[in-house]
Amino acid sequence: MVVHKQTNKQKFSNKPHKAQIINEARRGPRPNLTVPIILIILVAIVLVGIFSQGTFYVFENNVFNNWFTSSKVQIVDEGTPLVIVNGTTIYQQELDKQWNALPVQAKLQLSRKDLLTQLVQERLLLQKAAEENIQVSTKEVNSFIESQLQQSSMSMDDFNQLLQSQGTNIDDVRNIYRKQLTIAKLFDTVAAGDLNASEKEIEEYYTAHKEDFYREEQVTVRHILVQVNNNFNESEALKRVAEIENKLDKANNTNFCELVTNYTADIGSRDNCGEYTFARGVMVKEFEDAAFDMSVGERRTIKTSFGYHIILKEQNIPKGYLGLDDILLKYPSKPSVRQFIGQQISQDKAKKVFDSYVKTLEDEATITYINENIDALENTSTTTNSEEKTNSNLESNETNNTRDSARLEVISGDNSTNNTNSTVA
Repeated sequence: MVVHKQTNKQKFSNKPHKAQIINEARRGPRPNLTVPIILIILVAIVLVGIFSQGTFYVFENNVFNNWFTSSKVQIVDEGTPLVIVNGTTIYQQELDKQWNALPVQAKLQLSRKDLLTQLVQERLLLQKAAEENIQVSTKEVNSFIESQLQQSSMSMDDFNQLLQSQGTNIDDVRNIYRKQLTIAKLFDTVAAGDLNASEKEIEEYYTAHKEDFYREEQVTVRHILVQVNNNFNESEALKRVAEIENKLDKANNTNFCELVTNYTADIGSRDNCGEYTFARGVMVKEFEDAAFDMSVGERRTIKTSFGYHIILKEQNIPKGYLGLDDILLKYPSKPSVRQFIGQQISQDKAKKVFDSYVKTLEDEATITYINENIDALENTSTTTNSEEKTNSNLESNETNNTRDSARLEVISGDNSTNNTNSTVA
C-alpha cells in the first residue's frame, strides 16, 4: 500500500509529497464520490459530527475515514449552559462531547470557540428546517448510506464491524446522516441560481492558478508485492517470487494483472493491477530509483524493507503544465483539469451562498451567550493542541526513520519490452 500525505487543499505543485510503501492493507481504493456539492459544503463547514482530517473534497478522501467516533455524541439536556439559541440551550457537556470526539487533526485546526459557533449554526439550520417542515425519511437515509458503501467498496457487515470497533452503531450513524440530509434539503430550497461553472470562469481560474497544475516528471508502474515478515520468511518469499516469475508471460507480460490479483500483498493497489503513477520523492527510495531507471516495458524485481517487488514499467510522463483536457492521475476518479476546476468553482459558489444564508439566520435569531468561560476553554484547547502537535511531529520522525532504513537489492532483471506506446496523462 502507498500512503500519500493528506493536505488541506487539492493542489498540484511542483513539490512532491512524501509517501512510503507499507505492508498493511488499506480499506480499499478511494471512491469517486458523487455526494451532491451542497452536502459536501455542509459537511466541510457545519456538521462537526463528521469533521474529519482536513477539508472534505469530492475527488479525495473516503467519506467514511476517521469520523465515526463523533457518532457517539449525544445531546445533553442538563449541565452548564453556554448558549441559548431561539429558546433552546447548548450545554458545556455537549460541547465537551463533540470536542472529545474530534480526531487530532481537526483539533489542530479548530478551537472550542469555533466548535461552539458551529454547534450554534447547526442548531439554527435544524430549527429552520423544522419550521419549513423539511423531513428526511428513514428510506432516504438508508439509501444514502447504501450508496456510500457501494462507492467505498464496503459491505454492510464490514461497515458494522468498523462502527463496532469505534464504539458506535448503525443507528447513531443514521441519526448523523439524517441531520446532514435535512440541512442539505433546506439549503436546496434557498440556493437560487446556477452554481455550475461557466467555460469563461474555468479558463480564468486556470490562468490564475496555472502554477498549481505544473507536473514534475512522473512514471507509471505496476508491481506485485511479496512480503517478508514473521509469517513469511526470506526463503519462503524468494520461492514465491520465483513462482510468480515463472508464470509471467516473458514476451509481453499479458498475464501480469492476473498475477497481481492472485499474489500481491499490496491490497491497496490490487484492484488496479498494482498500478501507481508518481513523481520523485513519493515512494521509498529503492522502489523509486528502480521505477525511474527502468525502460518502458521492462520488468525488474527489487527488494525493500517491506519485501520483494516485481515491477513492470508502463510509461514515462514528461514534466510540464497540464492543459484543461489533461487528466489528473492523482485522483482515483481521474478527472480532467477542466472537471476539477469546475468542481472547485461550484464549491466556492455554494459556500458563498451558504455563508450568506447562515448569516441571515444568525441576524434574525435570538442568541444569548450566558457563560463567560469560553476563553478558559480556548486556553485549554491551545494547550491540548500544542501537545498534539508535539506527538504528531514525533510520529512523523519515526516514519522518516523507517523510510531511511530501507535497503535496495536488485535480485533479478528482465529487459523484455513491449510495443505499447506511452500515453500523455
